[in-house]
Amino acid sequence: GGSDILTLRNLHNWIKSVLIARHMRSGASVLDLACGKGGDMLKFKVGGCARYVGVDIAIESVRDAVGRYNGAHGRQPMPFEAFFYAADFADAALAAALPTGLLFHLVSCQFALHYSFSSEERAAALLANVSSRLLPGAPSASAPRLILDASPTRAPPPRAPLQEAPFSARRRTPTCSCGG
Repeated sequence: GGSDILTLRNLHNWIKSVLIARHMRSGASVLDLACGKGGDMLKFKVGGCARYVGVDIAIESVRDAVGRYNGAHGRQPMPFEAFFYAADFADAALAAALPTGLLFHLVSCQFALHYSFSSEERAAALLANVSSRLLPGAPSASAPRLILDASPTRAPPPRAPLQEAPFSARRRTPTCSCGG
C-alpha cells in the first residue's frame, strides 16, 4: 500500500544521500542527469555544490526543479549557481545543447540509468555525454566522479524533442523560450 511506497522512497533517498555524500566535494560542479523535480539538490547543497546543471526529459519536472531551486513552497532557495535543461540525457543532441567546454567534477544519474539501454545507440550517447563532461584527472580525493545507480528495469519514458533554450536559474528569474 501507501506505506510500502513511502518506505521504498525513503530507502531510495537514503541510498542517494549516502552515494552523494561519499562522492561529493565542497566547491564541486554537478551534472545531474534525469534530475526530475530537483529532489536531490538539497543533497548536493549539503555536499557543498558550487554549480549545478540539471537535465530532464520532462519539461514540467524541469519547471518544478527551477521552482524548488528558487525556494518554492516555503523552502530556502539553493545557494549555488544552477542551469536547467529540458532534454534527453541519452540523446547525442545533448552535447550540443550544453555550453561548450562546460565540465563537471561529478555526474549523477539516480534511478534512471536503465532508460538509456533501450537501444545500443542510446547507451552509446549516454556514455559519450558523460565522458565528454567529466573533468580530466588522476584518481585522488578531488578526482572527477561518476555516480550511476540503476533501478529495476521499466519501459523507457516517451521521448521529447530537445528544447532550444535552457531554463536559467542563475538570477533567480528563470526564463525559457520552450513553451513556458
